[in-house]
Amino acid sequence: MDRQCRKCGTTKPLEEFCKSPRSKGGRDYTCGACAVVRAQKWAEKNRSRSREIKRKWREKNPDKQRASEVAYREAHRDEVNKRNRQYERDNREKKNCHRRVQVALKSGALIRPWRCPSCGKETRKVHAHHNDYSKPLDIWWLCSSCHVRLHKEIIG
Repeated sequence: MDRQCRKCGTTKPLEEFCKSPRSKGGRDYTCGACAVVRAQKWAEKNRSRSREIKRKWREKNPDKQRASEVAYREAHRDEVNKRNRQYERDNREKKNCHRRVQVALKSGALIRPWRCPSCGKETRKVHAHHNDYSKPLDIWWLCSSCHVRLHKEIIG
């Protein structure tokens, strides 16, 4: 069975229309391609609301988020590797600091705390923040929220 999209006017198979329990036949009246364009326009106009919705979804669905990231990296392996190599070339000092911290953690010279010293949040993902990359082991331990907040303050 085919349906004509109300937005672009193209006739397409019903399977190419988004599911919608409110519409006749259980499918939307605009095709999937037009729905994507509409969603992108909405996200551009409502950037902060869109980010909040996506953040909540990621928190609620960590397994799906992880699977999506893995699938993307596998499908775009060459692009991802090229971007990573370029980032490493552009940020040698930063990457060397990260490596030195990892080596120090593995050897026991540094111990990652379970609690953020800034806000007191208990978490396994405490980040090592560098104020000066020329001092690789001079770090602040911060949870991801405090780390992001600090970088927003620094950037302005």
